[in-house]
Amino acid sequence: MKKKIVIAIVSAIALALFLSGCGSDRSTDTATQIVMVTETIEPLDVYEPSGFTNAEDKFLYDAHGLHNNVLDNTPDEEIISLGHKVCHALDNGRTFDTVLAYVFPEDKYKSGENIEFAYDIIFGAIDNLCPQYNYQLKE
Repeated sequence: MKKKIVIAIVSAIALALFLSGCGSDRSTDTATQIVMVTETIEPLDVYEPSGFTNAEDKFLYDAHGLHNNVLDNTPDEEIISLGHKVCHALDNGRTFDTVLAYVFPEDKYKSGENIEFAYDIIFGAIDNLCPQYNYQLKE
């Protein structure tokens, strides 16, 4: 799906450039320009691995892909535990706004890279471990 979107966007940009005359001579008609553009565009490879055996693997993959220093220095077991704690808090009726204070009560999670770490865990957990709460991210 993402690959099709990327191809469509690249095609639209290239088409717009050619139709505006950018980079082309005016002696070539528009239909020929469109064919030339679509024949020369190569699809971009968007790597989205598949085959995760469980939601925790996908959660860890996403977490480590963020390159947050705090996340990178936190053991996987702790990341998974915090993710499940987020889901349990939501299961017990906590709102998104109160999850941060519940899961990360220490003052160190209130600023800098630590707050980014906390939000990365919360968003990642909701996205991968308890997606039934995705609606709270949109509020």
